[in-house]
Amino acid sequence: MKWTPGANVNHLVLTASDNTTQSIQLVASDITAGSKTITSLSNSTYKVQIFNGSIVRGETSALVEGDVYLAAGGDLLAAITAATAGQVIVLQPGGLYTMGSATYKLSKNIKVRGLLPTNLPILAMTTGATATSSMLGFVDGSVISSVAFENIDFTGYCDNSATAVKIGYLFNNNVLTTVTSLSFNNCKLRNFGNTPMRLQGGKNQVIDVLSFNNCTIYDIGFVSTYAVVNSNSADLINTVKFNNCTVYNFKGSLVLRTGQTMNSISVTNCTINQGMQDASSARYLMDLNTAVFSGSGVTIKNCIFGSTGSTLGANGMRYVVGTPVAITGCYYATDYVDDAVPLVTSSSIKGSMTAYTGASTALWISPTTGDFTLKDTSFKGKGTTGDLRWY
Repeated sequence: MKWTPGANVNHLVLTASDNTTQSIQLVASDITAGSKTITSLSNSTYKVQIFNGSIVRGETSALVEGDVYLAAGGDLLAAITAATAGQVIVLQPGGLYTMGSATYKLSKNIKVRGLLPTNLPILAMTTGATATSSMLGFVDGSVISSVAFENIDFTGYCDNSATAVKIGYLFNNNVLTTVTSLSFNNCKLRNFGNTPMRLQGGKNQVIDVLSFNNCTIYDIGFVSTYAVVNSNSADLINTVKFNNCTVYNFKGSLVLRTGQTMNSISVTNCTINQGMQDASSARYLMDLNTAVFSGSGVTIKNCIFGSTGSTLGANGMRYVVGTPVAITGCYYATDYVDDAVPLVTSSSIKGSMTAYTGASTALWISPTTGDFTLKDTSFKGKGTTGDLRWY
């Protein structure tokens, strides 16, 4: 815990979610440094208060979780296999964890998280994996409530080397699976030749909610054009959520969904750049083809759209007539293209957004290298639109 160095404080009180409390006295060196390391806490959500006598000087909350701590270089696959359902595996900041050369198939509720939200641990397959390999999948017939990843950097480069093989997929599942929630929080997903997420094989598999929160996703689909998220007619992702994410440098669509009824797609406070770059074929921001929506449909809110491919490659949204589509509070740069071309069934979404007067390179410092810090500090959407982590 940290506070203003030298402040008039003398103890901390930690209250767990079951209302048990503990008081921790601060010594002179703690007060001078403005910090105290607290160890051996049970898993819980804690209310933390700092006092001067009986006066509360400040209050915050903290989540403490973790059942296994795995140091860098540890055998993560063995740790997941050995974990009991519902356990949390915590990884060392900045460590490299190798995932073998074959798909690891999940079969239980599990959470894998980096210890800190910065200096993320890296997960990579090893030499022997190929351009069609998938890092993760699910065991045939598995029924799972929750698989969660937090503070993880997933790279498609084997051994985390840009000179090594780039694998095709993070997930490329082709067996019967039912997963209630698959979530990525504060993760990077990068360097996948095809896509980070694909359900295929016509196995009637279901992921009820797929969510990306505070994630950065880039370098997707340049070996063989896929969307960032893909599912076909007999394999369902029911709800897709992107929240406060930066997605850039992807060749195909953001979401591809064909056939079958699904609930909703929501894209909120996202920064999106260099999408739909396939110059040889029409691609769509969202290609929903014959998908039918039973819930709220498609919602795009407070997003910024930067550059895309050319008019041939870059198009708007393709969806069934009558699909609910709500677009609010969004901006697009002058190099954003989503105009329909002849013989392509597509709907531009520009008319529902506000035009920014310049190109993506005028708006952001270096969008093609992933720096979306504002260059134009007079941008009217500053602080409210796009991935808010850039402000």
